[in-house]
Amino acid sequence: MKTTIMPVFTLRDLSADVESISNQLMTKSGIIRKFAPGVHNLLPLGVRVLRNIENIIREEIEDVGVQEVLMASLSPVDFLETFGFLNNEENFQIKDKNNKNLALLNSNEELYAFTTFHEIKSYKQLPMGLYQFQKKFVNYQKPKNGLIKSREIYSHDLCYMYKDKAEMEKGFDTMIQVYEKILERMNLRYHKIEKLSPMSEDFISINFILENEFGTEEIVRCHKCGYIASKDRVEIKLLENESVEERAKEKIITPDIKTIEQLASFLNCEPRRIVKTIIYHIEDKNLAVLVRGDRDVDENKIIKTIGIKDKLELAEEHRVFKVTKAATGFAGPIGIDVDSLYVDEEITHMKNFVVGANETDYHYINVNYGRDFEGIIGDFKTPKEGDLCNCCGDKLSFQNTINLGYANKLGTYYSDKIKATFKGEDGKGHAINMSYFNLNLERIMAAMVEENNDDNGIIWPVDVAPFKVAILPVFVNNEDIMEVANKIYKDLKNMKIDVLLDDRDERVGVKFKDSDLMGIPLRVTIGKRIQEGNVEFKVRNEEDIKIIPIEKVLEKIKTYI
Repeated sequence: MKTTIMPVFTLRDLSADVESISNQLMTKSGIIRKFAPGVHNLLPLGVRVLRNIENIIREEIEDVGVQEVLMASLSPVDFLETFGFLNNEENFQIKDKNNKNLALLNSNEELYAFTTFHEIKSYKQLPMGLYQFQKKFVNYQKPKNGLIKSREIYSHDLCYMYKDKAEMEKGFDTMIQVYEKILERMNLRYHKIEKLSPMSEDFISINFILENEFGTEEIVRCHKCGYIASKDRVEIKLLENESVEERAKEKIITPDIKTIEQLASFLNCEPRRIVKTIIYHIEDKNLAVLVRGDRDVDENKIIKTIGIKDKLELAEEHRVFKVTKAATGFAGPIGIDVDSLYVDEEITHMKNFVVGANETDYHYINVNYGRDFEGIIGDFKTPKEGDLCNCCGDKLSFQNTINLGYANKLGTYYSDKIKATFKGEDGKGHAINMSYFNLNLERIMAAMVEENNDDNGIIWPVDVAPFKVAILPVFVNNEDIMEVANKIYKDLKNMKIDVLLDDRDERVGVKFKDSDLMGIPLRVTIGKRIQEGNVEFKVRNEEDIKIIPIEKVLEKIKTYI
């Protein structure tokens, strides 16, 4: 490509709201332009990078027997509700001219299920794999950091259907290896972490994440032993059982005190000596969750424990009064009238703690689990900075990460919902097992820039760079220089190597800056050295400039590609 055909859209100055490194460099280099909050246009350079990422994915998955499709981006809302997994907070919803509710999809599991389950009739058709590249839409309230958290997402997803769970487990492990290779080719220092599956407590989900300060998802890690986990899967070392003697329970007056901070100050104790009772209402039932006063409830863990798909709702004041006979702020586990009482495991190790008395303006002190109340024990807490690693006992810390993609074992969740079966070898009907894989390609672009840059701009890995070689003629009005430049350019194009010939009538310093900013891996500068039969050759992430004979240029380039 020549710059007279594909203009260079580089910038020198940016607005103050461009924060992340990737957003800065992708904007300055002419890869993206912001259109609206969370919405970006990809310029020609960005499209070339995106297509190269697609090519890497196709190359790596072509041998696993999958076929490319293109699913719809728009779905009737009632279709999604059939599967009980419509996320109203993250789906954009609209109405058509017939006043029917439609949703712009942020994932395609439901469509894969609908499409394939109607086509699969026999075990002989399984396993079956389909994949696509498609725009998705996520209704983030606060999109930020360019493509790291964007409302429009260009993504790759792949769905595999299997005849049984054993085949799914084996196929899932195979595909994880494929996606690991894909990310490694993009020079990303990613981690794999396990999360709770959104579909079933029988399965876990694998997330591919990259540690980065501008990431929007937190993980927990131990820098001493290297332990790393998602917040909903982290294993925290619990403190030993307190060995003090149990004291007699006592009701005390705590007038107009409704918060943990107020109560801790009133009693002159640490918030961790208080146990708070959070009341929820779900599916016409009331439930209470107990966690230490300095912690929050992880609602996803409760949802998984109960086995529901709906979102937990904090109980309104009238429901709180119904189950406690007290004003909000005085709930406690002793005598509370709820359908279920969930107790975080940490509380069972504590002695003589404080709880609400289910009476306005009163609390109990010296309360002990087992003696004064009982409930369903489990891990229901959100981890916090300073918790101890269960592996080595060192302090855990939080780290922002970029979520590059995920892999879910879905089992028979979708086929059970629509009662889709196939005829097995035994002649009987069997439910189809599914797994689903997703990569956010635009977020991967941003992650590569976050990982690969210097003061001069982007340093793209060769496989994804918009152009592998930049040819920079020093003087475009010099016929001898342009003759050499055009010959090398044509030879590289004949070799199917993406090459950019910067034939702008600009100072060579400007061309150097733009080439480095765009992250082109190899640079050939053609100037007065051609009189000696030489050109300058430079690798983007190396300091040295090599002087090489013109006839050796192609050979030199091939060693890097």
